[in-house]
Amino acid sequence: MANVIIEDIKVQIKNGDAVTRLIVINVAVFILISIFRIFAGIGLIVSFVPTLIDNLSFHISLQGIIYKPWTIITYMFTHIELFHLFWNMITLFWFGKILSEYTSVKKIIPLYLMGGIVGALFPTLFFIVLPAFNNYLGIPMVGASAGVTAIIIAAAVLVPHVRLNLMFIGPVKLLYVALFVVFLDLLNVASHNNLGGSLAHLGGR
Repeated sequence: MANVIIEDIKVQIKNGDAVTRLIVINVAVFILISIFRIFAGIGLIVSFVPTLIDNLSFHISLQGIIYKPWTIITYMFTHIELFHLFWNMITLFWFGKILSEYTSVKKIIPLYLMGGIVGALFPTLFFIVLPAFNNYLGIPMVGASAGVTAIIIAAAVLVPHVRLNLMFIGPVKLLYVALFVVFLDLLNVASHNNLGGSLAHLGGR
């Protein structure tokens, strides 16, 4: 069974479109981490999950870039909470498909990666430059949000007048959806709520 699942994942990564590949990788990493956590929880293996997550997470600092440079990539494919994964992937699917209709699908993955990289560098620079936020240096960060928000903004810039049918609201222009997302992150920064993540989102944009 495990071999069948692994082979199916390989096929999806090899033959799927860019959005599908990103979703499959994110989901596969989450499932792998979850399986290790379950086995560790029932005593079948020695728990190395904290170490694994620590080495996949980006620690917002220059040290994080220098001593664990791979984490500037791995963090954007790592999720710990199911809802965090679900929201990022459903958003990636919606906006990634919209963007794919109006531009080359070859641009989706580079855009996602660039959004994630800038999303890691921006809060690092922010925390270093502003002394009041130095105490936030070193906090771990995971999630695809910065890469996903780069895709949201790219879609909104490319086709701002495309309308999304939102539940309980109705048709809304993509531009307004993107502006609302930016506004929420600005509010989170102002309230210091998930400061690193919110800055990463803004950096990804």
